Amino acid sequence: MLKHFLEDVQIKNKLKKQIYFYIQTHGETSKNELKKHFNVPQSTLSRMLDSLEQEQLIFMSGQGTASGGRPPMLYRVSPTAGYYFGVDLSRTHVTTVLLNANFNVLAEATFKLDKTYTPTKTIGQIIEQIEKFKNQYIGNQELIIGMGIGSVGPIDREKGVILSPESFQANGWENVEISSLLFDALKIPTYLSNGVDTAGLAEYHLGSYHNEKLLYMISGYGIRGAKIENGISSNINPGDASAWGHMMIEKNGKLCVCGNRGCLMAYSSFSAMIDEVHQVFPGMNVNDADDLVPKVNSGNGEIRRIVHRAAEYYGHGVANMVNILHPDAVILHGKLIYECDSYFEKVKETIEQSRYQKEKSLMIKRGDLGDRATAVGAGIEVLYRLVKFS
Repeated sequence: MLKHFLEDVQIKNKLKKQIYFYIQTHGETSKNELKKHFNVPQSTLSRMLDSLEQEQLIFMSGQGTASGGRPPMLYRVSPTAGYYFGVDLSRTHVTTVLLNANFNVLAEATFKLDKTYTPTKTIGQIIEQIEKFKNQYIGNQELIIGMGIGSVGPIDREKGVILSPESFQANGWENVEISSLLFDALKIPTYLSNGVDTAGLAEYHLGSYHNEKLLYMISGYGIRGAKIENGISSNINPGDASAWGHMMIEKNGKLCVCGNRGCLMAYSSFSAMIDEVHQVFPGMNVNDADDLVPKVNSGNGEIRRIVHRAAEYYGHGVANMVNILHPDAVILHGKLIYECDSYFEKVKETIEQSRYQKEKSLMIKRGDLGDRATAVGAGIEVLYRLVKFS
């Protein structure tokens, strides 16, 4: 079974796991491609591919394009060899997905969080959803590889603990041992990471950015970022990806929730924009992003000016990270990014104007996976943890 194969940490299994991982991350792969990449004898490679086929972890999916001679046979991961769960735990909602071994989404469910959603209530509902998916689509517990959680931070990745997150509406979210609580209830190995890391990993993996450095940025009630390279994020313990929103962009500027002045959060978060709208239009019914987006798109001049100014600050902040980290691609995620073209274009334009190496090509785009990215990436990270770090 895939679960036992991936959990096997014996040295003799390491190369076979790397071969499986390569096939998984490249979709379809020929034996010649694998031989070039791993530089192993033909007999060794053939033996391992035969073993993976016999264990029904991979299969021959068809013929590739010939380059003189017989067309190569292509290998692909068996989609029913195992299953992964991914959970997106944000300040406003929880999304759970079930993925097959090819990381196709088989099932998805979301519930919104409000001030009644304590850790106990939230984890209980996650457990209920996982059990429902397991009974409906899997049945055999041994086919479940693991579960990943992409959460707001700060977190302790290694211990699986949510430490002291900002802005949950309910109380009690400090020092929540979420990985062990879910494992105790479900007996599924559970891995915790920052939501921005898992979202970036999903875009990196499914978008085939295998040779590029990827900067993934989320803007919303918080501003978070991650650099993904070789499937590994730059964020480490205590896993506070929200710190990216507290870079200083205005000396002695607006007071931020962190107590400092001039942070990017104080100018570009949803809360900052909504506060400014209320200062200009006292009593206007703009209480969250759902209220803000239609007013920007309808052409309200003053609100659009507020939002575009926030976009400029955000663009400057992202450009700072581009200048420091030198990514090949920038992926932007957030409600305004996806739903307000003028906001996205202003952010993109500001990044281009403010970055240092203008002669270097830089892809700047919206995320392809949208709101699914964090949950899907959390499931994908289970494979990365088992293969890359074993």
